[in-house]
Amino acid sequence: MVKLRCRLRTVLLMALVMGLSWFPVAWADLNEGLVAYYPFNGNANDESGNGNDGTVNGATLTEDRLGNAENAYSFDGIDDYIFVNGSDSLNSTEQITISAWINSNSDLFQGIVWKETPGPDYGMVTTGNVDGFSVSLDGTTWTSIESQTHSLNEWYLLTSTYDGAKISIFVDGQLSNFSSASGIIQLDINVPLGIGVWLRGGEPLYHFSGLIDDIRIYNRALSECEVKSLYTGKNKCNPNLVELANFTATPIQNDIRLDWKTTSERDTAGFFVWRGTPLTDGTCTNDSSNYREIMQMSFDNARGDLSKGATYSRTDSSVMSGTTYCYLLEDVEFDGDSEFHWNFIDSATAK
Repeated sequence: MVKLRCRLRTVLLMALVMGLSWFPVAWADLNEGLVAYYPFNGNANDESGNGNDGTVNGATLTEDRLGNAENAYSFDGIDDYIFVNGSDSLNSTEQITISAWINSNSDLFQGIVWKETPGPDYGMVTTGNVDGFSVSLDGTTWTSIESQTHSLNEWYLLTSTYDGAKISIFVDGQLSNFSSASGIIQLDINVPLGIGVWLRGGEPLYHFSGLIDDIRIYNRALSECEVKSLYTGKNKCNPNLVELANFTATPIQNDIRLDWKTTSERDTAGFFVWRGTPLTDGTCTNDSSNYREIMQMSFDNARGDLSKGATYSRTDSSVMSGTTYCYLLEDVEFDGDSEFHWNFIDSATAK
């Protein structure tokens, strides 16, 4: 999410951190559950230790996003791809995460990482400016989700997860969209995995045009904090910094009042509120690009701790009568990292 930060925000956080020398920190273990890892350091070998090495068909080594020679693969969009034999380790049935750095130069439909029998399994695709993630649950057709739009010819990290209750898609470490979903992933151990292609039962279709690097596949769903760690390279992870009980938006005369209650808080400096507009059907979108931080000069200092939460309230006075607004809460850590509470989006129509 592109955050409209101002100098005051930085000053506020710096002031809160001053004098604080130590806070408990959890560390993200990004090797736990890793079943395939392709850093493309001169080859297509699997560095996870599971032996899921790739066979290169036409793709060529090239410079990666950091300027390292022969550390990414270039695909021509015609017949290049990487083939990975099917294996038990690639057949996660309850949860999954797929992550890859990509740089597409085409707006055509194209596969990034794909595994499909005559019936669907799982995979990520792109149309150049919109990405998609799909899984087959309980043997049914695809359960799919799309990301926000982005630019061609630019590197970005695309990460998709399924945790047994929802599917989610992230761009550059930030949640872009999610949808409720449940069931067992339908898989076939004998079906290969394709990189840079939509591989259907071993047949290469919809070839990728551009660059791909640092592919990771997990047999578990990474948390939002762990996904952020993949992007930033910082292995610190503080899950569940704030346990939020509720967050509501209520029209009050010419204003909209925002109220929220936490049940516990850890290393939390305070809160910012974001506001967006609903879709044409009146629902609030999960697309992060639709929200903008409101009342940037106002920061609600945290008042809770691990043993107890707190209640908060603020008023949005910059509203127009008859207009509906969507609201989203962000909690901020003392070190400046933050988390968005997407499951608590609420809306209200100004009177």
